[in-house]
This record gives sequence, structure tokens and C-alpha cells, in this order.
Amino acid sequence: IGFYKSVLNLLEGKDPTLKYDILIKIAQVEVLSGYFDDAVEHYNHALKLKIVSSKPTIEVYKYIGDIYRIKAEYAKALLFYNRGYEFLNKIGKAEQTRLTKASLCAAMAFTYQVMADYKNANKFNTYALQSLRGLKGKRAIEEQGNVFYNIGVVNFYKGDFEATVSNFEKAYKYFKKIGDWQKQGKILNGLAYIY
Repeated sequence: IGFYKSVLNLLEGKDPTLKYDILIKIAQVEVLSGYFDDAVEHYNHALKLKIVSSKPTIEVYKYIGDIYRIKAEYAKALLFYNRGYEFLNKIGKAEQTRLTKASLCAAMAFTYQVMADYKNANKFNTYALQSLRGLKGKRAIEEQGNVFYNIGVVNFYKGDFEATVSNFEKAYKYFKKIGDWQKQGKILNGLAYIY
């Protein structure tokens, strides 16, 4: 962190894109180290910089939302996810945008899930699946698996074990397709628990 901060001081008034990248790196290290408030401060500083691409802005909103979700500050998490979602809706429907939208929707769904607001969790899981429809590639396949897993978890908490099994099986197929054996194991453990 000290190294990045010294480089940041050298860039004062210069290259905002490089400064943005360094602020993101600092914040990521702070998250890994458990310095969540410092990370939020650096992410917010990055948001204030004028950079060319809008995608990093959306990702920063998601990162901040993730931090607040980890801290169990769910209202703040949803606030930042929504900011990213609103920003995203302004820029169009390119394939990468749809994948980012799905990721934001899945994050909101998971947040509602841990709040035991299953109605909104299902709503945002549905939005995530709609955004993922027709997308290919490892990240899209993994995100579909994650969403089906989370839908299965919501079904479990609602007591609908048949739907849980069905969604876990769908998730398993996606994780198998990309060779993610850890998530396959997680699904198999969940299925064993239900049976």
C-alpha cells in the first residue's frame, strides 16, 4: 500500500487514468487486508477522476457495494449497486454491458437473499438471467451457474426443496461446463444435504 501511495503522490495533477488504476489497486489491497473504510475512501476518490471509459465506474460502484455487503450494511450496499445499475442503463446494451448488468443484478439478489427478502432476491435473479440470455464465454457461463445456485438457495429457505434440487442441478451443469470443480463440489454438498 505504501508503494502505491508513493506512486500516487508522484502522479499528482498528471495522468488521471494511471492515477485511477493505482487507486483501484490500493483499494483492492485494502479490501484483502480488511481495511474496508480505507478501501471505500480510495474507490470514491477513483470515482471522482475523469476517465474515458464508463465500465470502470460501474465496477467501482459494485466494488463499494460488495464492501458494504461484507460489512452487513445492506442498505448502503444496495445504494451503490443501484448507482451502478442506473449508470449502466444510460450506456446501452452491448454484450459486455449485459454481462456487467447481470453481475450487478446477481449482487443485488444475493444482498436481498441475506436480508431474507426473497421476493426481491427472485426479482433480481430473474433480471440477471434475462441479461445473460444468449451470452457465451466462461464468465457468462459462470455467472449463470451462480444465479441458478442462488435461486436454489432462495428456494431452500422458502421450503421448496424440489425447486432447490432443480436449480442446483442447473447450476452444476454450468459449473461442469467450465470445469469449476470447487463449485461443483459445493453443489453436490448442497444436494447431499437436501437428500
